[in-house]
Amino acid sequence: MDAMPFTSAWMSLRWIVAPDEARRIADALHALMAEARGQHGYQGSSLSTELGERATLHYREDWESEDDLQRQIRSKRFTHVAELIDRASEAPQVEFHVPNAVRGLDYAVELRKQR
Repeated sequence: MDAMPFTSAWMSLRWIVAPDEARRIADALHALMAEARGQHGYQGSSLSTELGERATLHYREDWESEDDLQRQIRSKRFTHVAELIDRASEAPQVEFHVPNAVRGLDYAVELRKQR
């Protein structure tokens, strides 16, 4: 039996910030999660927070295909994600998991230039 090819794609972000900044980021991510639910190819998203001296936020969006993920990266909604990345006191770890690769923020920069 042939294995099914891996076709889904996801974005993951991890911030390590001051606790007061974590709340602002989490509130913004909750709004983005609600907006993502209505998008074509959306499979789910999650946000978890670990609080200590520093707060760690883990955010993930799952999409049916790389095309669906790419459409989101080019969208106005992703502009808000990019603003959160840019405004954080410390740059988050950003990964895009696509078939056969794990890419960094350069992936989003390339796609947004192609718009």
